[in-house]
Amino acid sequence: MPGLPKNPRFIKDQKFEGLRQSIREDPNFFELREVIAYDFGGIFVIIGGEMRTRGAKAEGIKELPCKILPESTSVEYLKSVTIKDNSHYGEWDQDSLANDWEAGELKEWGVDSPWAEQSEGEADYSEKNKELDPDGFLDEMDLKFRYSKDQYMEVQERLNVVCAKQNVETKEDALLELLMFYERHGA
Repeated sequence: MPGLPKNPRFIKDQKFEGLRQSIREDPNFFELREVIAYDFGGIFVIIGGEMRTRGAKAEGIKELPCKILPESTSVEYLKSVTIKDNSHYGEWDQDSLANDWEAGELKEWGVDSPWAEQSEGEADYSEKNKELDPDGFLDEMDLKFRYSKDQYMEVQERLNVVCAKQNVETKEDALLELLMFYERHGA
């Protein structure tokens, strides 16, 4: 559709499998959270729920409940719905997740949290991770930065631009591209 960029969200293999598992376990969830689509001259363009739709299709589900926006809906409004539907305004209370919720359930439900990633009986190397000790304790390490809300939004936008321009899928890869560019061009 002219003027409407493609959905800026994507889902990778492990998360996609988690989504499919969630759909298998609770296919009625679609009744609670409909897909949002736009009627573009008889072609329905998904505005919100694209990943859920892909997951449902992979599970053999051919029909989903949808909220259809009329053809008269402005491109500006469609863009805002796309972003708002995919935005996560809040943050997880890590103490509450760790103390009040089951790690296995959180992981099943797709919660991104160090508490959700750790299965019962699994060794906890979080202290080693905090020390950035790459001696084989974890395959992936966390690198955290703190920003004001405005700075955070600007960093996200700029990393999205790098992802698009450098044809990389993740913001982690985009940051690495920026660092390598900076190193190559001297500073």
